[in-house]
Amino acid sequence: MKRTRMMVGALIAVVALSATAMAQPGEGRCGGKGGPRGEGPLAALNLTDAQKEQVKALHEQFEQDNSALLEQMKSLHDQAHDQMKSGDKEAAQQTREEMRGLGEQLREAREGLEQQVEALLTAEQKAKLEELKAQRGERGSRGGGKGMRGEAPKGVPPSIQ
Repeated sequence: MKRTRMMVGALIAVVALSATAMAQPGEGRCGGKGGPRGEGPLAALNLTDAQKEQVKALHEQFEQDNSALLEQMKSLHDQAHDQMKSGDKEAAQQTREEMRGLGEQLREAREGLEQQVEALLTAEQKAKLEELKAQRGERGSRGGGKGMRGEAPKGVPPSIQ
């Protein structure tokens, strides 16, 4: 159950924070740059203003296209929680399987978004992005590391962040 919650929470966080992390920086909670998670790795790529606007538009479209999917995931998560609470483990397992399918759809959509963003980059920016990805891979994606059972969280899409 904890693993399912982690997966859903991570998926929602990825989508919710992607626009702010990858678009041009804004003001944070305390008036600083970039908000709670900073500017994201695309800041290191020195995007042009036009690229920033295109990335922002892609993220807005992604969020719009996938908002129903995220709402469905949240609803299923709540449903599985209620099923477990009532002792209906079999129904909860079926609900979690349905969530895995939706998580796969979301992962594929996220990969498509990443490809669209990467298509906007120059050759130099792409090379720098690959370097950043390699560095991130060495320390673990998003610092999440391994889960409680010694395995990496499943369903959490890799990101160019």
